[in-house]
Amino acid sequence: MITRLYQLAFSLALASMVGVPSDANAQSMNATAPNVTSPMIPASFDVFDFSNPDMIVAMDANPDAQIAGKRLQIRTPANRGTTVTLRPSDSHWDFNIWTRLELEMANRGQEVVRLRVRADNDGASDWGHSALNTGFVAPGERKVFNLFLYRTGSVRDSHPELKVFAGMNGLPGGFMDHWHTIDASDVRSLHIEVYGASVPQKLDVFRVRAIHPIVPQILRDKGTAFFPFIDQFGQYRYADWPGKVENEAQLKRNARHEEADLRAHPGSPQWDKWGGWKNGLQLRASGHFRTEKVAGKWWLVDPDGHLFWSHGANSVGTESAGTRISGREAYFQLLPPREGATANLWSQSKPDAPTDFNFLEWNRLRQYGPEWKTTDRDLTHRRMRSWGLNTIGNWSNDAIQSQNRTPFTASLWPWSPTINGDTFWDVFHPDFEKNFDQGIASGVKEHGDNPWCIGYFIHNEMGWAGNALGTVSQIFASDSYSKRELVRLLRERTPDIADFNRKIGRNFADWDAVQANRENIDLIGVRADAEEFYTRYAEQYFQSCAQSMHKHAPNTLYLGARMNVSNPLSVRAAAKWCDVLSFNLYQDDIGGFRPADVDRPVIASEFHFGALDRGMFATGLRPASDEKDRAAKYRFYVEGALRNPYLVGTHWFAYCTQAPTGRGDGENYEDGFFDITGTPYPELQVVLREIGDSLYTIRNAP
Repeated sequence: MITRLYQLAFSLALASMVGVPSDANAQSMNATAPNVTSPMIPASFDVFDFSNPDMIVAMDANPDAQIAGKRLQIRTPANRGTTVTLRPSDSHWDFNIWTRLELEMANRGQEVVRLRVRADNDGASDWGHSALNTGFVAPGERKVFNLFLYRTGSVRDSHPELKVFAGMNGLPGGFMDHWHTIDASDVRSLHIEVYGASVPQKLDVFRVRAIHPIVPQILRDKGTAFFPFIDQFGQYRYADWPGKVENEAQLKRNARHEEADLRAHPGSPQWDKWGGWKNGLQLRASGHFRTEKVAGKWWLVDPDGHLFWSHGANSVGTESAGTRISGREAYFQLLPPREGATANLWSQSKPDAPTDFNFLEWNRLRQYGPEWKTTDRDLTHRRMRSWGLNTIGNWSNDAIQSQNRTPFTASLWPWSPTINGDTFWDVFHPDFEKNFDQGIASGVKEHGDNPWCIGYFIHNEMGWAGNALGTVSQIFASDSYSKRELVRLLRERTPDIADFNRKIGRNFADWDAVQANRENIDLIGVRADAEEFYTRYAEQYFQSCAQSMHKHAPNTLYLGARMNVSNPLSVRAAAKWCDVLSFNLYQDDIGGFRPADVDRPVIASEFHFGALDRGMFATGLRPASDEKDRAAKYRFYVEGALRNPYLVGTHWFAYCTQAPTGRGDGENYEDGFFDITGTPYPELQVVLREIGDSLYTIRNAP
């Protein structure tokens, strides 16, 4: 727990900060953070040190856990897990100045320990008021497990020192703005869950400590001298890690080493030219990708009739590595000219928009010269094949896709009037089907029925797909054609307005008043009718998409809408019309995933894990303790999907890690297969190749 002395020291340091710019849209940050001489904030704080008998440990009774031999020993029998709960000696822990908890642990058993750690506020769940991470400890391994304390933006705003950073979700020091947050000043318990396994599990925990102050000491010490904090290669200056690029000569050596590596690892000999199973079952060759259920498992089938499982990546190309420069010039140690050979590395979406720059592309230029784009496109296909990847996923570079060397997916974005200006399409608008048909016809012109195109996604992460009653309530409050259809159905089911009022707890004078309503009303009293309308609404959407797509690209698969939220009604509606269902599944394990009990093939169209031990500031949506843990999580996720009879593919988001200073919306995730210099993460590269080599062996296993 933070001592009063540390709290006072931190308060005094904050009070001394003046004149820090807060306008993220200012033309120049000028790095005006003042130089501050402030009391030293400790780099860490011991929460529990089981080797120190003076530390008070409050632990819920658990027959599987005891403190002995200067460690917390967790021992479980075969086929049974356990959860050990630790509590503060008084009401709560205050971790407010730190950004993560670190657990030192060791596996004393003979098999991998899979565990989950969660810190809780009152009212915590897996979805909020908590910090949560999962991981693996190999037999005989002693490791550090990180539990990241994600915060809201308001926590960042309470630290004046941090206001010098704009357009970044994660900051140097470890602050991360995230959807899953915890009040770090009021942590009530810490839970260590060891999953059951086929053999007894033996996990020792030596220490739990809070680490990484939310305002890094280097920023407090250096003040204005902290800037610039990004070097000429786009890397964080104030940290070192394996593979960090120190000079241009090393950058060029990396390119030569990768070329030798790709020649030594050309790809799995089990694959045909598409990445399908060359020596597997021979099925009907249609000349295009299709689906088929074989021996109780769904598969994609490649154009030559071979079984195909889609192991891919999104955002394939270099574009996603761009970052904003305007107003943040002081962040960067060196930027090249905006004319000449480096002119095309700068970009603006329109003349008055902020200027962006792409360090990954500059590094490619320095590695491969003026023709770097041609070299990089060739390298991309060779890399993917070598790494065991056979699919270019969503958001990817058209020029790379159009080379027809790696199967790819594409996206369509038909438009029609929406409801309340949201992502709710007015599907009963008289022009809806015509608008969608025209949009899809235009969208498929680029690739059409190209056999290298596996299929098309239509739209992305629809706002109406998650909560049926909530969606219908929003439509009920709108002025739309869909509202008219809803009122017609409600009136048909309950003609008497008094009866309808009784059901929903309102006092409408007549059905005209219902039609004129613009209030979002809870319709739980007419749930069955609302859900019937929702089903019609969803089916109208998916039917229109499917019919138009198959009219204009009849041999190409309709891959669904990449849902990030869903409910059984939206899934069942999609299943009637989609060739493949797609879900962005940011989870740790999809081995048992089956949406709404429908028997349809499924693609996990986005997932990732990120760590902070290679100079990045934000983990992304799912954290890993370090690169080794990240690779283990990737393996567990994909191998679980391979064993799931409904999954026909996983697409990682994304091919390259984002810039440390963030893309346009502030995302600066460590979410790629390689970093901003183009250097692959070796731990992940090894796992990718091993999965690629065993892809069809695992999938075909009984």
